[in-house]
Amino acid sequence: MRGQTLGLVGESGSGKTVLARTIMRLIAGANVVTEGEIRFEGRDILSMPDKDSRRLLGTDMAMVFQDPMTALNPVMRLGAQVTEGLRVHKGLSRRDARVEAVRLLEAVHIRDPEARAMQYPHELSGGMRQRVMIATAVACGPKLLIADEPTTALDVTVQARVLDLLDEMRKDLFMAMILVSHDLNVVADRADHLAVMYAGRIVETGPASAVLRAPHMPYTAALLNCTPRLDLADGVRLASIPGRPPSLSEQQPGCSFVTRCEFASQKCREEAPPLISVPDADRSFACWHPLNLSKRVIQEVLPGAPVSDLKAEVAQNGR
Repeated sequence: MRGQTLGLVGESGSGKTVLARTIMRLIAGANVVTEGEIRFEGRDILSMPDKDSRRLLGTDMAMVFQDPMTALNPVMRLGAQVTEGLRVHKGLSRRDARVEAVRLLEAVHIRDPEARAMQYPHELSGGMRQRVMIATAVACGPKLLIADEPTTALDVTVQARVLDLLDEMRKDLFMAMILVSHDLNVVADRADHLAVMYAGRIVETGPASAVLRAPHMPYTAALLNCTPRLDLADGVRLASIPGRPPSLSEQQPGCSFVTRCEFASQKCREEAPPLISVPDADRSFACWHPLNLSKRVIQEVLPGAPVSDLKAEVAQNGR
């Protein structure tokens, strides 16, 4: 919803960036198979003519890319790049565009915006380039902003400033925002809802606080277990998820997490679980052996689930 943030999380290679680029119609080519719908304000983006989609993208929908050094044009001045969308979509004159570029750079807290507008990307630091990317993305006042790992190449202090700036822009423009990250710490305090991805699928959704407090999908629990904590004793090794994510080019039966999951059963190896909704909880998960659910709820959403066997598995694994 507008004004809210959806955190999209998962390991590298889980499909987060592909999903974000698909929403923006940036995945194209002879080998791309397109199925289903992507609906924005009631319209299917995938079936739009190119002319209509070009009018939509950059105005109502915009994206902050992962690496600003490769996303920004190295031979264009920053001011021209920030306002290119305004000149194309809003018809601003060159003079008005220059004034608006300075205003936008000032809005993202860049010092001496008039001088910066005349510079090239290589003359700025990584954090400053990311601020320019944000200014470019919000120039036309989008209703949806997709931030694809916007702090990956930045140090911790700069990360916090960039995330604070994105949050500020979201509130000021009353945008919906999809915040893509592999780091649960990044989205924990900034997302209203979470969607967890694994092997190209959404495997758990729900309010951020509820998902982080009591995950239902073992993969989500494993991600949380890998998060560094200040209360760990000196010398304690950080937890990791055993094994490797599956290759998406090799289709396999059953749950994609089965080879790395301590709760996996024969059913998990034979049949992939659908995304199951939890009644009256605004939660969903894709797992035959969900965690942190009562026996009554498990039997309601998974009729015939072997709850007693699951408890035996949990005891055997020391959980």
